Amino acid sequence: MKFLKFALNYRKSGTVVKVNMTGTASDVFLVDSTNLAMFERGGRFTYYGGHYEITPALLQVPSVGVWTAVVVPPPW
Repeated sequence: MKFLKFALNYRKSGTVVKVNMTGTASDVFLVDSTNLAMFERGGRFTYYGGHYEITPALLQVPSVGVWTAVVVPPPW
C-alpha cells in the first residue's frame, strides 16, 4: 500500500493540523509512534481522522505527544 507520512513532532493536545489534498479523496489520520509502526506492519492500530473528500482535512491532536499525519490515497 502506498501512503505519505508527515512527522509533526511534539504537539499539544487540541492543536489543529491542516492537511491539503489535491485531486482525490483520501484517508487522512494522525497516529502516535506505536500505532504508526503497527500500521506500517499491516496490523491493527488506533488512529484519529478518517476519509476526507474535501480539502483541507482538519484534524485535532487528541493528546500531548509525538504525532505523524498519514495520507492514504485510493488505489489506482
